[in-house]
Amino acid sequence: MVNRTGGKTRRQRWAAVCLLVPILLLLPASHAGAVPPGPPYGSPDWVLRELRNWDMSFQRLREQQQTPGFLQAVVPAERNRLLAFFAGEDNKEFRGRPRMTLTRWAPSLFLGDPWRNELSWEAAGGAHERVYFLNRWGAKLTGDLWGPPGMAAGGVAYPLVVITTGSIQGNARMYWWAAQTLAENGYVVLTYDVQGQGESETFGHKPDGSIWCDGVSQPPDTPEFLTEMSSCPGFPFQQPANFGVGAIDSFAFAVSAPTDPYGHWADGTGTARFNPWHEHIDRTRIGIAGHSLGAAAVSFVQAHPEYLDGALSAVVAWDSLSWCSAYERSAPPLGGDCRPEGVNTPKVPALNLSSDYFLSLLPNLGRPPDPKDGLTAFGLWRDAGQDVLSLALRGSTHLEYTSVPGVTPFFSASKYGQDVSAYYTLAFFDAYVKGDPTAVDRLLARSIEVTHRNPLGVADPAPVSLDVGEITSLYSDSGISLGGACYTDWGGQLDPC
Repeated sequence: MVNRTGGKTRRQRWAAVCLLVPILLLLPASHAGAVPPGPPYGSPDWVLRELRNWDMSFQRLREQQQTPGFLQAVVPAERNRLLAFFAGEDNKEFRGRPRMTLTRWAPSLFLGDPWRNELSWEAAGGAHERVYFLNRWGAKLTGDLWGPPGMAAGGVAYPLVVITTGSIQGNARMYWWAAQTLAENGYVVLTYDVQGQGESETFGHKPDGSIWCDGVSQPPDTPEFLTEMSSCPGFPFQQPANFGVGAIDSFAFAVSAPTDPYGHWADGTGTARFNPWHEHIDRTRIGIAGHSLGAAAVSFVQAHPEYLDGALSAVVAWDSLSWCSAYERSAPPLGGDCRPEGVNTPKVPALNLSSDYFLSLLPNLGRPPDPKDGLTAFGLWRDAGQDVLSLALRGSTHLEYTSVPGVTPFFSASKYGQDVSAYYTLAFFDAYVKGDPTAVDRLLARSIEVTHRNPLGVADPAPVSLDVGEITSLYSDSGISLGGACYTDWGGQLDPC
């Protein structure tokens, strides 16, 4: 396992990296996939290049809409959920606990990948179990455990990854692609819906069972680096505290066991007192991942190991790694500066994946992009001596990391963005959570092979080979800092930091 404290084990492992990365600089530019500087900003050639780049953000939408039978296939995949919803069958676990979320009222828009579901996973031999647990504010959360095929056959303890969703009504189904990718490769994964989103409860509850909304804006057990926006803990859902508390409490539930039960369990709530898969969890090898506001949450939660009852080894942030602690972000959840005392303290290695666009609505013609704009968190991790990779995906959107049927341009993304994200997420966790030294080669490769699934869930017969220089942003620099060797513009011409 990679030493989390930066001790001798990690230095030895990355000694080879210090030798390998400089060698990359000696490669011919064509082999390294160097991207030319390009035309001047605002020129006709620059506008044309930007329009071509922007067009990439519609690739997933076009692929789905041009695949015969895609929309017809989505309908039966959603039918059973709709029937259960209107019949009230899916509410049996939540009697008296309202769930006022868009996932439940407009479920077809939040289906996730219709071929990455629990039924197909179990049919293929994968392990899966639905779980319910309370957060610290008494809200009942819905989660799913994912394990490797054949997991139940033995008492093997697997490395663990816990995934926190994005905001604006993101739900766990959108990230089952990542959970299943990791489980296929030897991980146990917990996905869950934060309070007020997906299939989790909207309001918290006091110990007596009453809804918690009593005029106290800061509950007594809220971590000091989180701040509630109202006197109803966890309501409204769109606030950093929900995601920070979700990341902490889901971690605690995932590592709980009969001898060390989950601290927020309450009798009569229909929730688990400990993780039913506790025998399959290796508490010394744990990673956390998050998207959007969930990415910000895992960024600042990793800085507070006192709230994590286990050995956190790595963090993966999907658009994007945050340098501010939750309460210092001036304009949550989309950005802002932070005061010096609010800057995160990097404690574990991090992977940052970021995108060219927020949504595929307008091209970037309003201002010249700053190539260093996405490297602030990268520099913070690098300066703290923690290994960090920051990769900006070309022609990508904020929704690369979600699975949503492409019924409107609002939900589009590039063709290979999710495949590339799966590749680097797995390789990074393999390197820092599993401690697999061969994963370093996959992280540093100049050409990668990904598995692409078409809109009907069928994998391409052969892996797709992608040049790193062709999948990284034309506008935002990427960065790599491993074992003290630091370079920016990772996908193009490598330059020393």
